[in-house]
Amino acid sequence: AADGALDGRAFASAVLLTDRSGGLVSYTADTPTREFQAAVRQFMADTVPVGPNNPPTLTGISVGTTRATTNLPVLLSGTGISDPNGDTLSYLWTATLNGRNVEVFGRFAPSAILLPPLAVGTYDVRLTVWDPGGLTAPIAGASVPVFPAP
Repeated sequence: AADGALDGRAFASAVLLTDRSGGLVSYTADTPTREFQAAVRQFMADTVPVGPNNPPTLTGISVGTTRATTNLPVLLSGTGISDPNGDTLSYLWTATLNGRNVEVFGRFAPSAILLPPLAVGTYDVRLTVWDPGGLTAPIAGASVPVFPAP
């Protein structure tokens, strides 16, 4: 699969395994045997990277406007997001205003939006990024002041 995980598919009595580089192993039998188990173990040893899992990086939050107003959406983007292991990352945006949770559109993506109508005040926005192993980048935060519409 694109995320580097192995895909297992059964077609009738055939089993095909593919890795992220397109490597393929197939086995045909009515029931898994020791030979099949050995083939899978060898396939895993040849294709799954060995080494420690490292946490992703996140350097900050970019706010898509220099002056947010109550009548316009505010684009939020994580900056410097990467994973040294090439893992697929997960995201969670949260926002509060005066200690109350505020809905964030696209909260599970690298970029998100605060949608109008927005209340006047300073929003506390946070982005958490983690990898499949549960390692997280340091949480990034930003204050987003919202002013009355002109």
